[in-house]
Amino acid sequence: MMKLRFLAIFALLTLTVSLFAQERIIIEMNDQVFQGSSVINLKQAARRFNMGFNPDRFDLKGVYVVAKSRHGMGEAYLQVGQERSYVERISGNPMDFEIDRPMTYEQISLNVNDGSRGEWEIYLKGIVRIKRIVLLLERGFGQEPAERIRLNFFGAEFSGANTIRLKQEIMREHPYINLRENKIKKVILMAKSQMGRGTAALFIDGHRSYPEMINGNPATYHDNAPYTFSRVVLENTLMDSNAPDGVWQILLNGNIKIDSVVVVLERRFGNHW
Repeated sequence: MMKLRFLAIFALLTLTVSLFAQERIIIEMNDQVFQGSSVINLKQAARRFNMGFNPDRFDLKGVYVVAKSRHGMGEAYLQVGQERSYVERISGNPMDFEIDRPMTYEQISLNVNDGSRGEWEIYLKGIVRIKRIVLLLERGFGQEPAERIRLNFFGAEFSGANTIRLKQEIMREHPYINLRENKIKKVILMAKSQMGRGTAALFIDGHRSYPEMINGNPATYHDNAPYTFSRVVLENTLMDSNAPDGVWQILLNGNIKIDSVVVVLERRFGNHW
């Protein structure tokens, strides 16, 4: 009896999690082939294969793609709003490309930290055949969304020790924002370094985060194609120290190119600000 009761409780908890926390949407792609540079709009595809699905009620936590490429050089990354996943290689070979057997495909995982805003898109490069796409979703529970400010640098190059003054950059492009009402949650860089040894750190109100390494290599350093940049996340681990008039900076070291910087803000709460 105790065992049956335990199994019943476990089944109820599993059902509750699947219904109210995490869900999956399967998009059958039926071995569709993509060539060159392609984009798959996941919201449109999910609506097409799942009638009544409303993506606005969900956060996209990740994507599984079952695919293969003709020459093993295919690439894919996930773009959700202003967040971009790492670029993943899609393996394969010409002999297996036309064969419809499970063993000829691989499952690649594309993940982002914050999938609550903007479009959901997969960017592909190469000759790629996709069998299915699985969306990993989480129901939103009405939290106030973070403010995301995108700063475009268009491949601007920095050499040696440099400082990006975030408040000045934000106000230059978005003068309507009252920064005193916000504090930094994190900063996301799309960047690369010439030798793969560049670093970036977040400096807020006298506190410096741990430097994060910026990937890169000389062969693609001067190529400004989006896939040549890496996603670097600088977390603010001391959010309580965000004084209204404090300093917000990114500290760079090395030969670095930056495509964009996304500043994720949270509103200040309470009267003590």
